[in-house]
Amino acid sequence: MINISNQERNAAPDIKNKQISKHSKYSDNKWDFSYENPKLKKCDVTFNFEKLVFNDGTNVCSQHNEQYLAVAKDFIEQLIFNPLPSNPKTSTLTKLLTHGLKRILSYMYDNKILKLSDITEFDASCIQSEILNETHKNGLEITNRTLLSRVRGFGHLQKQSHKMRDGLTVHLLEGMSESEWARINANKVIGRQERTTSEMPDSVAKKLYHAAIRDIETYKILHEVNLAREKFISIRKYKKKYRDDGTVYYEPTVKKTFPYSDFGFTNHHEINFFQNRLMSAGYILIALFTGMRIHEILRIRNEHNFKSETLNYNGYEQVISFVISQTTKLEAEPTKYKWQTLPFIKQIMDKLKLGLSNRYTSNKDYLFVQKANRSPYPVSNMSMNTMLRQYLNHNNITYNNEVWYIATRLGNQSHPRSTQTL
Repeated sequence: MINISNQERNAAPDIKNKQISKHSKYSDNKWDFSYENPKLKKCDVTFNFEKLVFNDGTNVCSQHNEQYLAVAKDFIEQLIFNPLPSNPKTSTLTKLLTHGLKRILSYMYDNKILKLSDITEFDASCIQSEILNETHKNGLEITNRTLLSRVRGFGHLQKQSHKMRDGLTVHLLEGMSESEWARINANKVIGRQERTTSEMPDSVAKKLYHAAIRDIETYKILHEVNLAREKFISIRKYKKKYRDDGTVYYEPTVKKTFPYSDFGFTNHHEINFFQNRLMSAGYILIALFTGMRIHEILRIRNEHNFKSETLNYNGYEQVISFVISQTTKLEAEPTKYKWQTLPFIKQIMDKLKLGLSNRYTSNKDYLFVQKANRSPYPVSNMSMNTMLRQYLNHNNITYNNEVWYIATRLGNQSHPRSTQTL
C-alpha cells in the first residue's frame, strides 16, 4: 500500500478527483480494487459505500447525507493510503463497512452528529449500551464472539482517528481493545479454541451421504439434455397481420421448441433446479471426504483438479489421492493447495462437470459454475449455502424431528475439521 502524510493529502487541490485505484476516483461511491487484486472477486475488494444504510432506508450516498459519506471515505482512505502497522489486506478492510463503521454512522445520523470529533464520552457510552441491549437475531445468548462482530472496526477507527480530518477524540470502548471489551461484557465467554457448532450426528452424516450418492447420478439425464440441446435447432415462424385500426402484429404459425418432456422435464427452470441438486450433492461429498472450507471447494477448477501420488511409507508404496484447489486461510491472495481424499472423488467431480456442461464457456473454468451468461466467478458462498439448505429440506434430513441446520463446512468424523459446518 502507498503511504502519504496528512500534509501531502490536505495539499491536494481537488480531493474529489484523487485517483484511489486504477478504476476509482475519490468521488465515486464504490472504490474498486479488482485491478490491484486480480485473483480475488471484485465484490471482495470493492468498498461499496451504499452498504452504509440508515434505519430510515437512506444511505450515506443519499442526498443530504454527504457529511456521513465524507466521514466514511476519510476513514477508508486512511486505511488504504496510511495503513495500520499490521497492514490488513483489502478483502478484510471491505468488511468493516457493514460492522462497526455502519453502527457509528447510524448513531451519528440518528443524533444529528456531523463529525467524529463531536462524539462525546456520553455518546460512546450510549453506543455501547445500544450494542449490549440488542438481542441476538436468533434469540441466542450474547457471547463475546457476538459482541466482537458488532464492534468490528472500532479499533481501526480509534487508531486511525489522529490521521483523519475530524477523527475521534474519545475512546469508544473505554480504552479497551475490541476483544477485551467483548469478553468483559458478554453473557457467555467462548474461548479461542472452543467450538460453538454442534457435532454432526452419525445418523445425519449417513442420511446426507446416501442422499448425495443417489443425487449425484442425476448427471446422466442432465448430460443427455445438454447434448440434445446443443444439436437442437428451434424454429419459430410468424405471419404479419393487420388489426382493424391498421396496426401490425405477428401471429405465430410454426413453433418448434426443445422437447423437455421427452426427458421428463417441464421446462428449462426445472433443469436449473436439478443442476442445483447435483451441485449440492457434489459439494457434500467433496466436503465430507476432504474437510475443505467452502471457499476452497468453490475454487476447484474444472480441469487439473485432482492428483494421485505414490508415497513410500515404512518400506511400502501407497497411492494417495488429492483434490487441488486454492485457499485464502492465511494468505491475502489465493494460494494453490491440495487436500487428501479418496479416489472416487475424482469421479464425483467428473460427474459434476458433465451434468453442468451447458454452463461452461471459455471464461468459466470453475467446477461449481454459475448459470449461463453469468460472471466468470464460481457460485457464491451465499448461493451455495441457500442450495444446501434447500437440499436438506428436499431430502428431509432431520435430527430429533427437525431439519438439520447446515452451515458452510463439513468434514468426516475422523478429520480434524469434523464439525457440522459444511
